[in-house]
Amino acid sequence: MIHSLFCATVAINLILLIHPGDAAAHPPSGIVVDDRGRVFFQDGARGVWRVDPAADPVLIDDAAMHWLAIDITGKFADSPDAFGEWFGRSTPKGAKPALIWCSDFPCVIGKDGNLYFAYMHSLKIMRRTPAGSQTDLVTPDGFDKNVSRQYGVTGLTCGPDGTLYLVVLNDQPKIQLGVYAIAMDGSVRPLAKNFVTEKVATTQRYHQMPPEYCRGMAVDKEGNVYVAATGNRCVIKLSPAGTPSVVLTCEKPWAPTGVAEHNGDIYVLEYDDETPTEGRNWPPRVRKVSRDGSVSLVAAIRR
Repeated sequence: MIHSLFCATVAINLILLIHPGDAAAHPPSGIVVDDRGRVFFQDGARGVWRVDPAADPVLIDDAAMHWLAIDITGKFADSPDAFGEWFGRSTPKGAKPALIWCSDFPCVIGKDGNLYFAYMHSLKIMRRTPAGSQTDLVTPDGFDKNVSRQYGVTGLTCGPDGTLYLVVLNDQPKIQLGVYAIAMDGSVRPLAKNFVTEKVATTQRYHQMPPEYCRGMAVDKEGNVYVAATGNRCVIKLSPAGTPSVVLTCEKPWAPTGVAEHNGDIYVLEYDDETPTEGRNWPPRVRKVSRDGSVSLVAAIRR
């Protein structure tokens, strides 16, 4: 009973952090890229879009959820269309790669082909096999005592060696955040803490969202971690040693919520978090930061 109450409190607090005063909905963070360079991203009003290189976006699924995971090898290709209470598949049965959506919390397909997710946004990271069995990879006890008192996880990704990376935050008394790495044996190590150092100007901030608030993540082949610093309207790169640098900035009203990496290029899902659109807020766009640092627009969905 205590654990259930804690998990519910975690989820409510994190939703309020995303959009203070509006616990009913928030913009998605799901964006992935397949081995053919096709970009898939979640639209909170329409569903899942696919963008082929040099082509217009195509809506492939009307499941307007929050997170996406890509299963390149297709081990989840024959899973039920909806499973495990929070999960479903956007791609047709048998199709590879398979796209898995999650309605509530960060998830990723690991190098071992299993699905990993932060249960109820907590520090309980679970492993789900394609056959449907679930086990804990790590629980809050696996983190240091300071982290275990924090609320939970708002971003999760997998590195080229199978290491999982996650963003941890706490909203009281102020945001204290860090990125942690989890090995497949469940061991945890910190990568970077309090890395949002250059705060966005007050005039650029979104309502009461703190600059430290972060969401989606990605990792490149060199082990650099990219974090969508949503509250700070930028994407931060953390070197393997944890040194931060800004690789993309967004101007109001745009804010990054998700990040994906493909062949050294960084794809960023951004949402217009202020322009009202008759009850369907948050029009999305995707921009690409190429390896040479140039920025280009990949897709923009109009309302």
